[in-house]
Amino acid sequence: QAASSGKVTKARAYSVSLEFRQQLRTLMDGIRSTSPHFIRCIKPNPKSLPKVFDRRSVVEQLRYQGVLEAIRVSRAGYHVRKRHREAVLDYRRLAAKEQRHRLEIEVSRGAFADAARILFKALEHLVADVLPDVPGHGVQVGVTQIFFKREAADAYDAAAQRKRIESAIKIQARWRALLSRRWYCSLYASVIKLQAGVRGMKARKRASELRCWRAALKLQSAERGRRGRHVAKLR
Repeated sequence: QAASSGKVTKARAYSVSLEFRQQLRTLMDGIRSTSPHFIRCIKPNPKSLPKVFDRRSVVEQLRYQGVLEAIRVSRAGYHVRKRHREAVLDYRRLAAKEQRHRLEIEVSRGAFADAARILFKALEHLVADVLPDVPGHGVQVGVTQIFFKREAADAYDAAAQRKRIESAIKIQARWRALLSRRWYCSLYASVIKLQAGVRGMKARKRASELRCWRAALKLQSAERGRRGRHVAKLR
């Protein structure tokens, strides 16, 4: 009985603790391999009716769950974060032409951390007026990520958007110029052909008139000669 009870106790310890550890290890491995996001559910109204939005109830839920406070704390810190590679590829077009060559060299050899330090050192003038009293003007380059304050991130995104619009306008202008040149060359060739055809027609008409005129002269000359010879015979 002791032996049997000991076996039962040992089996219970194995089936409970070992299985629990295995499940916990599997769960932690799954969590570490993913990027979990936590969702807070907010009821739109106390009666759970569709298409009814109770502003006061929603605000109370957000306040009591700490969502508003979390947003305030998040906005006060560097809550916009990007990896070195992502930030460099997003904002490298904002750098000057002479600095862009050096950035391309760093990117080509995979040194995105060095490229990020060079890039955001050169782009400080874009956020100098936005956050003048904040260290780094709202941008901090970390070991693996770059941290932005909301104002600095908005300033960089707005500058990148303006750059994209300017580039799009240049591309559209060159494409329209190419289409216009093609249309002009086609029109010019058509006009040349038309003018050549008209000149050829006029030249052929003039040549025909000259031939008729020369033929008339020959006929007149021959007739005068005949009359002259006839008069000479009569004398």
